[in-house]
Amino acid sequence: EADPVEEVVDTNGAGDAFMAGHIWGMLTTGEVAAALEHGVRQGAYACTFQGGWQQTTADRAAAGH
Repeated sequence: EADPVEEVVDTNGAGDAFMAGHIWGMLTTGEVAAALEHGVRQGAYACTFQGGWQQTTADRAAAGH
């Protein structure tokens, strides 16, 4: 179960983040349940940023934020 996020900004990239987290979890733990949990957390985290990735300060400045 993922920790709740304060605000869903954009779901673009959530599936990719889930798969990356799941694969990383399988490679590092070898346990399906732990890998799925990590994938869910990464997918939820990806929803907190516009475009599916965390923007850097330079990205935000270039976008006028």
